[in-house]
Amino acid sequence: MSELKNKSIFPYVDPRKYKIVAFDTETHLITEDQPIPPMVCITFSEFPFIYGGTHESKLEGARRLMNYLTDDSVIIVGHNIFFDISVIIRFFSEYDPTYELDLYRFFWAKIRAGRIRDTGVTGKLLAIQKDWLRADPKMGGAPATFYLSSLAKRHLDIIMEGKEGEDVWRMRYKELDGIPLDQWEKAAIEYPINDAKITRDLYVYLISKYATSLDEMFQVE
Repeated sequence: MSELKNKSIFPYVDPRKYKIVAFDTETHLITEDQPIPPMVCITFSEFPFIYGGTHESKLEGARRLMNYLTDDSVIIVGHNIFFDISVIIRFFSEYDPTYELDLYRFFWAKIRAGRIRDTGVTGKLLAIQKDWLRADPKMGGAPATFYLSSLAKRHLDIIMEGKEGEDVWRMRYKELDGIPLDQWEKAAIEYPINDAKITRDLYVYLISKYATSLDEMFQVE
């Protein structure tokens, strides 16, 4: 497929030349009335790892994300990152709804510049390229899946905890909205931090081992 290189309208960006920082958000549950729910916390793959609970802490974390995106040496990575971007846009737009369009334009510009990446998209394109989509040989011939947990298991041999069960924190972050982080249970803090760290590790592994990525959102190699 080398003849397709740089056929995209988007610029070539080699992510291996950048600092990679992953982020994640935890929110209220998605509902029909709130497909983009309120943010409860935002986590990063490097220290300080977590902001949230109180409005002031959430604002500090959201501003940190924007600072990363204005730093030309950084690429931001997420898993299902368009959801997390929408959560951040909702958070800032609560100050003033007129911010919303400008924020979408800002994030879109960063995506076009190759500064925002998604491990789910990367994993899917890799599975298509390697013909793993319908039968993944490493997963016993089962069809490939692209949850963060399944990609972490496939590529990093990591079993992620806290994803399933009736009482997992993943489904309960609404309970912590407005509560300072120093009052959160340890598991509620560790779960989203782990997601951000594994997202970064997964992305770095994929681009270092397979080097298939120009701009995964739009390009092929």
